[in-house]
Amino acid sequence: MKKTILSVGWGAELRAEILDKVESLNSGEINFFHIVETGPRSKCVNPTAPENIHFVSVPNFPQVSHEDRRFLEKLEVEGIPTIRSMIAGDPYLRYLDSELALGYASMLAKTILKIIEDKKPLIVLASNDRLISSIALAVAYKTKTQFVAMAFTVIPDNRAWFIERMTPNSLISLKLGSNQGISVEETRKTLSGFYQKLTKPAAYVAPRSMMSAFFEGFMLFGNKLKRYVSAKHEGDSRFGTFSFWQAASNRGRRLLNRASLIGLDMVTTPPKDKFAYYPMHMSPESMVDTWAVFHQNQLGLLRQIALALPLDMKLVVKLHFSDPDSYSAHELSALAKITGVLIASPDADARTFLESASLVFGITGTSCLEAALLGKPTIIFADTPYLEFPNNVRAKLPDELFTQIREMLRRSPPSQEDIEKAFVRYANRYLPGRVNDWNIPLCTADVEKYNRCFKELVNHVLKEKSKSP
Repeated sequence: MKKTILSVGWGAELRAEILDKVESLNSGEINFFHIVETGPRSKCVNPTAPENIHFVSVPNFPQVSHEDRRFLEKLEVEGIPTIRSMIAGDPYLRYLDSELALGYASMLAKTILKIIEDKKPLIVLASNDRLISSIALAVAYKTKTQFVAMAFTVIPDNRAWFIERMTPNSLISLKLGSNQGISVEETRKTLSGFYQKLTKPAAYVAPRSMMSAFFEGFMLFGNKLKRYVSAKHEGDSRFGTFSFWQAASNRGRRLLNRASLIGLDMVTTPPKDKFAYYPMHMSPESMVDTWAVFHQNQLGLLRQIALALPLDMKLVVKLHFSDPDSYSAHELSALAKITGVLIASPDADARTFLESASLVFGITGTSCLEAALLGKPTIIFADTPYLEFPNNVRAKLPDELFTQIREMLRRSPPSQEDIEKAFVRYANRYLPGRVNDWNIPLCTADVEKYNRCFKELVNHVLKEKSKSP
């Protein structure tokens, strides 16, 4: 009996590199069916298109009826993001008219629902960003179909598994085989590399100068123009990419922000006084927009943190090296007017601030994991797997934050043994995988690891279904 997995929102390259190869390794035991979004001009849809792909040609102006609204309202249940938060968490929809966004959401939801009813998949496999993933979760929940999205570790950079909601801590329970858990040797090697500063997660580094930033923007605009002329790329509807005006507007705003930062007084080394540390998250980025949509307004969140800090403690806010121009000097200066708030340069060494900080704040970022490995008391505002560590806690309500901060500062640091045990528990919530960097080609061993992940997932879902009455 074939086990069908319905993929939603996966790009052509990842379908070919992972899903198609996993399917070929399973001799028909697992098959994939794909929902692919295209624009009305797309040349992807043709008579020779594979039978296992359903192309959704999205019109530029989808209508939303009273019936559509009622349909979307019924998808809003406990544990599912609201439709408004799905739109706000989408990097493109947030800039469009709300009626268009609702029409798009309704069209996608009804398409996914029809295919689930027709194909009866065992699992719905989404990506981790955009409304298409969140709406797939809502429809899967409505039809009692197992929803999953892939999740990866950063340290170590070679483990992967599946979450079942749009939060990174919703990992499906996993029972590891004798050769699947992280070994003592790998644990020590990984932690040793981190402590010796040899471990550097793969990340994009923004241009350092105005000239290079302008040149990058020019190249991106050229690539967008080529895609428009060819109209071959999946997802190039107005709901899956910026309009030329919006792209130019966003790039212009960032260039102006970058220029304004030249005159901003920023620190490059940790202050001598006791301080709390908040590394800015990229924006837009699925780690906040999808996984922690209620914390998208980082400047507002930082104001809450600053107002809750004891007077004898400074707050260092470090701009992200991949995303230094999301905010203008005016916005950051307004934040820095709060007593004790310092802005750190995106080019400064983040590790020195982490090591010197008395307290760390974060939402979902890797810095929360790095702080945990250093034993730093860390207050996290979203539901992340980094809460596994002994000195990491979930943030309380704003009016309780001062008391929580004082309590965290009084804590004794965890022992190295406690940190290592927590790291093993954290890593063993995932199976062996590979680094989440798609610029690195997948090898045969990588595909085999993904194959084991999908086979374990299918077995888990079948087992859970057999328990249902």
